[in-house]
Amino acid sequence: MEVVEMGGYTEAEKLNIVRKFLLPKQEEENGLKKGFLDVSDEDIMYLIRHYTREAGLRNLERKIASVCRKVTTEIVEKTRDKKHNTISQKDIVEFLGPEVYSDDAFNQQDEIGISTGLGWSPSGGSTLLLETVMMKGKGNLKLTGKLGDVMKESAETAFSYIKAHANKYDIDESLFEN
Repeated sequence: MEVVEMGGYTEAEKLNIVRKFLLPKQEEENGLKKGFLDVSDEDIMYLIRHYTREAGLRNLERKIASVCRKVTTEIVEKTRDKKHNTISQKDIVEFLGPEVYSDDAFNQQDEIGISTGLGWSPSGGSTLLLETVMMKGKGNLKLTGKLGDVMKESAETAFSYIKAHANKYDIDESLFEN
């Protein structure tokens, strides 16, 4: 017998599953007719990228259910017209609150002590903002936080590279000893 590892769903697969199964199911379970909500692919991708980060679909279905409940509540409270069935990014933020996950690492201002890294998991990858600080000591690299072996090795490799190319970057080599 051979073990075949199955990763999580891709964003494109999640989009198709939302369209074909999750959205119709949640519409019906929350008192809306199937196909009532008009949500663009772009808006579904926004929900996927900014409110869920998982290999599966459980949290995604919960978020869709929450949106459906909010629409149903608005219709019952007569704050939403029964014919107004379009859901936009603005509605998603209103219903679910601020984005849980943000990909704004590339939109940040350059800042001393902050660098950009890449993270990977079975549910996808993302950019990370990594903070660094230099202080007196023995010239060793100290890593903190919950880092995997690959992240630790990457940081150590980057540190070794800077040490090996200090002259190229006009860095005083005595800096690494103190």
